[in-house]
Amino acid sequence: MKKLFFILLCIACIKTQAQGPDCKKFRDGSFKIEAKDGVPEIIIVRKGKKQIEKVTGSTKEAEFVVTWIDNCTYTLVPTEKTTALYPSFPKNGVLTVKITEVKPKSYVQTSSSNFTEIIYTSELIKIE
Repeated sequence: MKKLFFILLCIACIKTQAQGPDCKKFRDGSFKIEAKDGVPEIIIVRKGKKQIEKVTGSTKEAEFVVTWIDNCTYTLVPTEKTTALYPSFPKNGVLTVKITEVKPKSYVQTSSSNFTEIIYTSELIKIE
């Protein structure tokens, strides 16, 4: 009986770890990416299926449509407003964002896209 209980406990632990971090608390809200290595601070506001990004000190705002693929992965597709504002951004461009680590007030993400080989890792701090 002890062996059976131990095996069931191990299976439960493995399933919990396999599920990854709980990213739901970061689906909506206001976030910032702090300025670093010559990249300015970026403020991100995400609510439902809409995300707005603004570089601190700029008046331009990029808008994206958010689609959650799973608990910690989502895609961003630019709106027509964004592709008009930033002509170098492909109209069929898709950014894929994977939350890789959850902290009490921030998370770490990797971003990739269908139009460049670059993978960008950043930490977003929730500013509520």
